[in-house]
Amino acid sequence: MLPNANEYVGHLKQYGLFLDTARFMCNDLGINFQSKKIEREKSSHGSTYSIYVEGIYTLYFLLDTTVTTNKVQKTEVTVDIRYDGGSASFHVSDDITEHTNKDGYLERWATKTMHDFKLKHYPVNLDALFGTAGIRVYGTYIDPHLALKEMKLLLNGMQFAKMNKPIVYRFRHVDGHFIRTYSYGFFVSNDYNPDFWAFFHNMGGQDSDSRAFTLKRADTMIASNPTTDLRLHDIEYDKFRRFLSENVTTFNYVGKNALSFDVYPGQENFGETFSESYSKFLERYYNREYSQALRDLRALLQMAMEIVCEKKKITIPEKPKIYDLCLRLVKNKILDGKTTEWYRAFSSVANSAAHGEFPTKDDLLNQNVKNRTKMAILLGTHLIGELDDALD
Repeated sequence: MLPNANEYVGHLKQYGLFLDTARFMCNDLGINFQSKKIEREKSSHGSTYSIYVEGIYTLYFLLDTTVTTNKVQKTEVTVDIRYDGGSASFHVSDDITEHTNKDGYLERWATKTMHDFKLKHYPVNLDALFGTAGIRVYGTYIDPHLALKEMKLLLNGMQFAKMNKPIVYRFRHVDGHFIRTYSYGFFVSNDYNPDFWAFFHNMGGQDSDSRAFTLKRADTMIASNPTTDLRLHDIEYDKFRRFLSENVTTFNYVGKNALSFDVYPGQENFGETFSESYSKFLERYYNREYSQALRDLRALLQMAMEIVCEKKKITIPEKPKIYDLCLRLVKNKILDGKTTEWYRAFSSVANSAAHGEFPTKDDLLNQNVKNRTKMAILLGTHLIGELDDALD
């Protein structure tokens, strides 16, 4: 991470970031990276780097940074991709100044751009991809280390049973905050038993240490079998998860004190600080740290309500509480009055977590506590979603 939010890293490091990102995009598109195609301009006012590479695609990539007294004033990027003479180019130009104090910001932006390009020009038809074979979902992304063990068991079992050459689909998902995650599908087939697909969904990523570890281990296990037919696809995670839930023939879920459901992923209307905090909440939730997750969610809901009040020019009371803010938003017709009891119910459970270690692992052995915790997390994330909609 850079020392300060807008401090310029210097021409050499900026050029290195551009070089690595250009190489990444060429590799992602399957074209030959050529550093001699790069044009460089730099001065005390900033730097401009661009590259134009031809292959099965034609890639143009530009990074332009404006600097004043060693502070970044503006960072703009442009990508243009053409894949044949008769088609319109894929063109993106963005001002990414607000992201420049984040680790890997340029490659993360480029990954999102490549992802959007693949979604637009090479959309995946999941029904055609998987045919009529059964679908089984293994592991759980709430516990990625457990999912890794199950993947290892599956791969070892396939080798022991001398299955046909395994087909593996590696799906890339990128959300609006440039968060990169991956899912895997294995085609299990031999000449004697019915074929089926084994899926491990959203089990690795590149933007947190625990997810990066899981992703690296999964890729290493797959690469250890040189006969594996690995195929890469980009798809939106919500679409992928919905397909699995509608077509799954078995769902193996492990963990007595874990909660199995998906939560609201957060949106961009609340700003980057909110998104970062929401990501930490999600990580704690997926790691089954439910007590801390509830405390985080309580703070996030209040933050979201205060942001809505500020943007709608509603006075925020001194030492505000969630229910007080709810009443103000109802009074100003931002929220429906029927939702007040929802905020009260969420606050009741979340306040228990705020004043002690609740729920503990032992607490979650009680089905009533498990249900209460599940409802609170679902309700809290849903209320954030409604507040987000109020800003559209």
